[in-house]
Amino acid sequence: MPTKSPSSTRFPTQFPQWRGFEKTPLGVLLEISVHQTGNVGVAYERSCDFLKERHSHARWQITFARPGCLLSVRTYNPAAAFRLNSTNASILPSGVEHDALGESAVYDTFTLYPTETYLFEIAKRRKISSRQISTAVGRGRIFKRSAWLDQLIEQYFVRRILSRNLSEPIAFLEAEICDEVIRLLVEEDATRNLKTQKLASAENTSPLVRALSYLEANLFSPVTIEVLAERSACSVSTLLRIFKKELKTTPMAYLRRRRMEEAKDLLTRTDKPIGEIAVLVGFNNQGAFTDAFRASFGTTPRTYRVQPTTY
Repeated sequence: MPTKSPSSTRFPTQFPQWRGFEKTPLGVLLEISVHQTGNVGVAYERSCDFLKERHSHARWQITFARPGCLLSVRTYNPAAAFRLNSTNASILPSGVEHDALGESAVYDTFTLYPTETYLFEIAKRRKISSRQISTAVGRGRIFKRSAWLDQLIEQYFVRRILSRNLSEPIAFLEAEICDEVIRLLVEEDATRNLKTQKLASAENTSPLVRALSYLEANLFSPVTIEVLAERSACSVSTLLRIFKKELKTTPMAYLRRRRMEEAKDLLTRTDKPIGEIAVLVGFNNQGAFTDAFRASFGTTPRTYRVQPTTY
């Protein structure tokens, strides 16, 4: 994950001392509000050039990016990475070490910190066991937000952060938000498992076709070889062997090539800034995107945009 210069740090010297907030993030602070008491703690952070290096929290963590915010999260043991925007959210169990990097001009996030006991109690009301929740979340994941969840979050944000009235009764909203998050996690898993079963049972669908279909559907999303193999209903070794035999490449190399092809299309068909295109096709910064583009096509994205027919 890219690093930022400590000289840009302008956070308060008396930063909240709850676990996960011991280390001062890098960046230029615009606003912060942290409360870690009760069943559900909350943190609102808005800054520029935000980077919070490897850390963990004593509570579960449910993070929502505010409109216009784009951030990436990297977890450890095992390593995983995912990108958040205003259409999805992330959930991490307590104790999971992770980095957080703001990729947009302004890092603007709203995070809830429910205790494990409280979260499992909410799940129990839906007759969902703590084991089901732990299995669904694993070591951390993202999930798609619903319209109802967005409404709940906005109401809670206004009452808890904007009004700054901590005495206002908000327990109902906290319970509703946690309940909706649990519902989305379980239903998303059920839908994913059903799709996997349908793919596996399709008579004339080979693992290669399944893999290519999944890659095209997730061209701009994080993809791992393990998940790709699962969606293809085969082992990782089998998938690698099929790609080498049929396409003379690896799944990840194929994905990189397709992203570069999409980048060429975006450069000529749109006026999007090159940095934004880099993020869209899965790069954390414009420099890495430029290097990959030059390696693929022998020129830079800027030059290609001006003279596309030359290459």
